[in-house]
Formats: sequence, C-alpha cells, structure tokens
Amino acid sequence: MTWVRLADDFADHPKLAEAGPLAGWLWVCGLAYANKHLTDGYLPTAAVRRLADVEDPFRLAARLVASGLWEPADGGYRIHDFGEYQPSAESVRAERERNAKRAAEWRERQKSSGSTGAHTGAHAGGRNGVSADAPVPAGLPGTVQVPAGTTPPLPPSPQAERGERSDAGGAGTTNQRRRRSRAGGEATDAPPAPPEVLSGPTDADRAVWEAARLLAKRDLNAANAELLDRLDVAGRGADGGLRLRAPPGQGLGRFRGLVARALCDAGDAAGAAALIV
Repeated sequence: MTWVRLADDFADHPKLAEAGPLAGWLWVCGLAYANKHLTDGYLPTAAVRRLADVEDPFRLAARLVASGLWEPADGGYRIHDFGEYQPSAESVRAERERNAKRAAEWRERQKSSGSTGAHTGAHAGGRNGVSADAPVPAGLPGTVQVPAGTTPPLPPSPQAERGERSDAGGAGTTNQRRRRSRAGGEATDAPPAPPEVLSGPTDADRAVWEAARLLAKRDLNAANAELLDRLDVAGRGADGGLRLRAPPGQGLGRFRGLVARALCDAGDAAGAAALIV
C-alpha cells in the first residue's frame, strides 16, 4: 500500500479554489490512483471515468486542466508536478523489495532460534518465541507501514459502505437538498440556481458540433442517432464548454458523456466541459 502526500493546507491552494470542490475531489482521487498503480502521475482516459462517483468527470477534468492541476497527455492526463510531492514508481518498488528482504531475513532468524525462542516465550508470555512486547519488523505480511507523525485512515462508516450520507438530525439525503425555515421548522425546497450566461454561438462552434455529431452517431443505433439531430448549439459557458440546447422532455441529457467525448475527438479544446441544457 502506498500513501498520498498532501500538505495540511492543500485545500486553501488557489488552483483548487479555481477548479472548485468537485474537481478538487477528482484531483485527490487521481493522486490515489497514480500512487496505487505506480503510473508516475499519468491518468488514462478510461480511468478518469471511474475515479470518482461524479456526474460528468470530463467537465471537471477540463477545470483541472484550466487551473493547471492536470495537463493533457496522450490518451489521458498527467498530474502537474506529481514527482515533486509523490513517490516515484521506482522508489516504491525499491522500498517494497527492501521490506520483503527484511521480512525474509527476520523469518529465517526465527527459524534458526526456534527451540531457544520457544522456551523464552513460555516464560515471557509470548508465542512462538516472540515476546508480546517485541516490535513488529517493517514490511511483514499483514502490516501497514504508517509514515512518522501520521495516523492510518479510519475505516468507512456503515452508512458510507451502504452508500448513504449521514446528516445531522437525519433530515438530509443524497438526492435532495433541504433547508428548514426558522419559524416553523417545515422543509422547503432550496431556491434554484440563476440561469447561466452564455456567449453567442459562432460558425466555428456549429462546425465543431457538426463534426462531433457525426462521430457520436457511429456509436448509436438509428433511433438514438436521430435524437442527436435535435440538439442545437446554444453558445459557450464561462468555462469555455459548448452548451447544446435540447427540446424539453426528450431526455437527451443521457447523451452528455457521449457528446463530450465526441467534441474532444473532434478537436474542441474544451469539449470535456460540454453540457446539454
């Protein structure tokens, strides 16, 4: 097991503030993936889709690129300055080899001192010749090495393992945000967010969507491919992502991920931030 190194003030970093909290969580999950799989900071596109349970990971990835936390790479992304703060794959493998060697030497010493150790253990209250107070050598199977000055992460709560969120008072759920009025304590819906201000669509926007639409249709059957023709270019948002307007009640939001990938394949720089509105 490897550990992610994070400074205690990382949440206050301006780049994370610019990217936003959801993108920041995706960044942390990316660090964990790179450390676990020893990729030296490289994140393949297929892995980005599964890093975190978020609605649109590629839109968040575009924010991380814009804020300088991720960099575009062939077939995915690369975490900026990963090697300056996280251990390299080479150093982790070397440390594992050293730990395995120390564990093997320790086991060999226990075998060679078997009879004496058993006699000593019977008087000292230990087992197999090892005192109950003896320190566990680094790298033994079944042990986790915790960096000095830190504590291991706590196990997830039963609610977390069931995919639930525990809110104070039991009033909140993951699918509905509620607030209580101070007067009578009755639950009311939170006010809707203000509409997004878009820049007007350009000929270049329409051209890139036309190319992306043709690419996206290749992965759909005839009925679903026809639905993509109902999307119109509405403009671009503040994050640079294209906004596509869908007729109401059509359920075209389910094509959001497909559309974002197609725009990226069509060469749109902010394709991952595309939205169907």
